Amino acid sequence: MIRSEGAEAGEIRAHVALNDAASLGWDLHTLLTYSTNAGARGSYGDQYTPATSAPGGVKSVRRYSTKQDPYQADVVVASKAITDHAAGIDPSAGGVKFVDKGSLKYQIGASSYETIVAKWGADGLQPFTLPGYSDDFVVFRKA
Repeated sequence: MIRSEGAEAGEIRAHVALNDAASLGWDLHTLLTYSTNAGARGSYGDQYTPATSAPGGVKSVRRYSTKQDPYQADVVVASKAITDHAAGIDPSAGGVKFVDKGSLKYQIGASSYETIVAKWGADGLQPFTLPGYSDDFVVFRKA
């Protein structure tokens, strides 16, 4: 997930995934391989898979992209995040979702940033940025 979603801010992304899994009562593997297409659950892949029979339609959606294989550095970052998280260290400040605003225009099936803020806001989540990271990278946590 770190390589597929973007190695920049990889540690924060890993902590968000750990928080997301905990909030759902899922283990990390279930979270990272979840798909709205039951037949695709348990495997890795694109976040949005377009439907071939419906132009512009989406066949399945994952919570995170897991298409790319990790580099050794990604594994190190993920291992550190898991260890730190278990010790109560969470630099995401309780984030359970994230978005890279600039990448939304390139993602098949992605909503606008405003739509995401409204949708996740209805779920009680509030957007915030983290010091030292681009304002393009937004984390969401319970308000």
